[in-house]
Amino acid sequence: MSEENKINKPVIDTRKMLYVDYDGVIYDTITALAELYNEDFKYYEDFQPASVSNLHKYDMSDMCPLATHEQIIHYFSTAHLYNNYHARLLNSNIVNALTKMGYTLTCVTIGTIANLRIKQQWLNQLSLQNLVGFNENTEDKSEFDMSDGILIDDSWKNLVTSNAKYKIHFGTTKDWDKEFEAMAITDDYIQCDDWAEIFNTLGELE
Repeated sequence: MSEENKINKPVIDTRKMLYVDYDGVIYDTITALAELYNEDFKYYEDFQPASVSNLHKYDMSDMCPLATHEQIIHYFSTAHLYNNYHARLLNSNIVNALTKMGYTLTCVTIGTIANLRIKQQWLNQLSLQNLVGFNENTEDKSEFDMSDGILIDDSWKNLVTSNAKYKIHFGTTKDWDKEFEAMAITDDYIQCDDWAEIFNTLGELE
């Protein structure tokens, strides 16, 4: 993995490793972006409220048709996008419970430098110091060795290309990700719809 792709090297210890995606697992970024778009464009002509149910394209152009591609990309580098309290899927209670179970959490995510710095700020509030960040042009997370742990991600592509011991898909499958879902046919892939199911799954893997 090149130095330019890396923000912080995670602190590795001898406990169980849990690698967690940020967008879609730690934080419901799509819902937060839809709400931000609705606030910014609500007075525009032909405005229709953005809804996750309308999302079928990776670039979000169908969900946010009045925004340019550049505007959507810019959202990801603004702290405002990640300040939606109701979009937070991971909280300190979950982190503390996982720590008591013996897991060391490392966030593995992709984004711009600004995006990664924003994510690190909020992770610090959860007492999570470990962040592996890849630049926005990275195709997947296969450069990072996760063979010693479990990867939780909402992208089947990231799961299929990872060498993690176990791979947990979080939430619903996006339209653009279905071809990779079809590749996940072995027993090391697990589907979980929320953090409650993840706790149950981790208990079964003990």
